[in-house]
Amino acid sequence: MKKNSIITFCAVALIILCVLFLYGQRRAIFQRGNPILYLRAAAQLSEEHPYVAVDEARGIYISKRGEYLELFEFFQDELDVEFVEQAGSGYIFSNGTKNYVISSEVYWGHYTVWTLPLYKLNTEQGNIHENTTAKATNSATHKDKTQDLSEVPGAVVHVVDIWDRTKEEHLDCDDALEKFWEDDTTEYYFGCIKSQYIMVMDSTGRTVDIVKALNEGLVTVETLDSYGITYYTEPKS
Repeated sequence: MKKNSIITFCAVALIILCVLFLYGQRRAIFQRGNPILYLRAAAQLSEEHPYVAVDEARGIYISKRGEYLELFEFFQDELDVEFVEQAGSGYIFSNGTKNYVISSEVYWGHYTVWTLPLYKLNTEQGNIHENTTAKATNSATHKDKTQDLSEVPGAVVHVVDIWDRTKEEHLDCDDALEKFWEDDTTEYYFGCIKSQYIMVMDSTGRTVDIVKALNEGLVTVETLDSYGITYYTEPKS
């Protein structure tokens, strides 16, 4: 009887420790949403397959950290482009008239998740219609949450959420570096024209785009790091 009690106690303690660990690491574990899709793709990586599609339709691939040459060769062959330079976590390619940016994100410390702009070339009219409908619905939903700051006298306003509508709603954005902010030493860029789609919600329910939030002092550029929003930096000359 005593032995069974000890086993039960150890099992419960182990479960509690696992739950606490998962809770403490939830941001890393769920940094890109459901981890099963990414881990399933990562399990297929090998010498023969150095990169694997997580979501080919959206141009999302995964590789072991530091292994990217084969993926870049695939991208260059598909679009007939050449590598130009690295800008932060972004890699810029060009065909001489147009630039393309592959964004990268370290995943679980051992892998790199890559977002290629390939899927944008295959957008169908039906998808465009769906995206337009989603945009209208999303705007209406957020408008319902909006509250005038003047209605909250003395309230301490803080950020409660930041999200990228281009990822959540699968919206397209033009392939060009967009400078959305600068300070005394650094210029900050998105990999495509999407500052109007990076949304910031404060504790009153008011929602604004990232440029307005930065101008108001509601957030700093570093705040984007906590919400997994990718951007690139260039030092001022």
